Amino acid sequence: MENIEGELARVIFYLVLVIALMYLFSYFLKKTISGKSRGRYIQVMEQVYLAPKKSLALVKVHDQIFLLSNAETEIELLFSWKEEDFPVPAITNSGENFRVYLDKFTKANRRDRDEKK
Repeated sequence: MENIEGELARVIFYLVLVIALMYLFSYFLKKTISGKSRGRYIQVMEQVYLAPKKSLALVKVHDQIFLLSNAETEIELLFSWKEEDFPVPAITNSGENFRVYLDKFTKANRRDRDEKK
């Protein structure tokens, strides 16, 4: 048995290196793919998959927003809005909004509140 600690350190180093390279490769691959699919006048705002090869997409063209149903063989227009008439999203992805919600929830259900009564 030679230097087991040295061999273990080498294996861990190469494992971390491979994982880091995979992460960087996926990061740059995402950037290049998303950059190619974006047009000058058309923007896919959001796409939600309902089943394999079936999705709903919000597409913005100039000042119009379209809700499209996308299946394997067809794309169908479900609804359209002017940009200023588009409803405000009910779901937000902001971490601050979640923190406000969590603070309200935890303040309403604190144990020390029950103990003071």
